Amino acid sequence: MRYAERSGGFYMLIYAHDLEYLSDMAWEATSNYRVATKGQLASFEDFGLTDTRTTPRVKKRDLELNGRLVCRDTDPVYASETRYRRTPNPMIDHDDFLLCSWRRAINALSEEQHSWIKYCYGYSLKFDHQVNISVHIWSEFEKQHKDKKITKKVKERLRSLVWLSVQVCTGRDYAQTDLARLVGVERNNWKMNYELYWDDLLDICYELDKQALLSMGRTRSSQISKNKYYNLQK
Repeated sequence: MRYAERSGGFYMLIYAHDLEYLSDMAWEATSNYRVATKGQLASFEDFGLTDTRTTPRVKKRDLELNGRLVCRDTDPVYASETRYRRTPNPMIDHDDFLLCSWRRAINALSEEQHSWIKYCYGYSLKFDHQVNISVHIWSEFEKQHKDKKITKKVKERLRSLVWLSVQVCTGRDYAQTDLARLVGVERNNWKMNYELYWDDLLDICYELDKQALLSMGRTRSSQISKNKYYNLQK
């Protein structure tokens, strides 16, 4: 499947597998691969830090000082290292480092696109993301229907469907009968007065998804090119 997008005065073909690749990278970049490791205090539980051998009552004179043998003030204490490796862990995981460019691109997106990526692909339940997405979808819906006369009651019911349209785009499915019941109208009324508007809301969601992914890819390419230019200048 191919999509056409106008860029720089000409139309650029966008293939479905390109969007699939971008969606996979958005999911990878917003996933949390960090594994919780034990801290220093928790590491003490796995090691016997002192030697449990019985200390003899008679101290041995095995330390030579100024030509004579003397007793040690204390017995030597055996303590094993608390680190499980001799060299410290790297500051950032290798996989996380490879995904840094994608994360920087996501953070540079507009509010609605950034929130869409974080919610739909990163599964972030932050309330601000939900607000940004809902406000954008409804504002785009009003722009598309500014010349149409929609009653106040219908508009209020359509506004309550905005977040449901986002849920449909993320994989949840609603039957037409369920949507009519949630809005509080009969099935025939839904078919005549609401179904077309519902399809428009879905189209806005799918368009936001596509534009967010494409903007993420373009922003990443632009940032990489800019960083390479600055490195060459140095």
